[in-house]
Amino acid sequence: MPSEKYFFSEWEEFDFMLDNFQKILDERQLKKFATWQKQNIEMHKQHLIDNDIEQEKYVAYYMEIVKFHEQKLIPEFLKEKRSIDVAVNLHDKPKVDFLKQEYQKYLNNQKLDILISHYRHNRLFAPKRLEALLLMHQLECLTPRYSSFKLHMDEPTQIVAEFLIRKFHYLPKQLEGFFKSKQEEYSSYIENIKSKYLGESKGFTVTVTETDEQQKENQIMQIILIDKAKYSC
Repeated sequence: MPSEKYFFSEWEEFDFMLDNFQKILDERQLKKFATWQKQNIEMHKQHLIDNDIEQEKYVAYYMEIVKFHEQKLIPEFLKEKRSIDVAVNLHDKPKVDFLKQEYQKYLNNQKLDILISHYRHNRLFAPKRLEALLLMHQLECLTPRYSSFKLHMDEPTQIVAEFLIRKFHYLPKQLEGFFKSKQEEYSSYIENIKSKYLGESKGFTVTVTETDEQQKENQIMQIILIDKAKYSC
């Protein structure tokens, strides 16, 4: 029975088919089926290996973005918001610390999900793909992504986050010039390295834009959540 929620990986489907067919086929039929399945398994392995070669350029692409965050973007941001940290920590340090702890839990769960899903579907045949996925995850460790974190919050965490957003609604205004200049610089940088590693995009490109309110929320949470001690990744 088809399900949108539950489904087999290719490897699980191979096992499921073998487990069921060996109960109903005679010896001759089972031998024929095993030969057919072995061919399909080898084809699937090769498909994963061939596709993984394509991931090398994405590894290089994300490595450069991580380096840009570590060496340029984050140090400049931490320096810019030093005076704001005093006000935030003075009044609401326990709430901020709680939210940082919850963000670390979110990161841990996201990494576990990446690893489980990768090995479930790819086993050991797509190491570059895993490397690219973990580099993308590392970016979330370096620069908190509130929009994604928000989707995974429990109710107490959501209440604390909403309280801090309301209380520090004015913070993005203090860094308005910085956010604007860095957004322009970062957009230009991404376009350049996309061209360098991934080539020119063909066809239509879908761009997801934030509403003003979403942008403000993300900026507030970047100010609050970003940590010079860094999150464990």
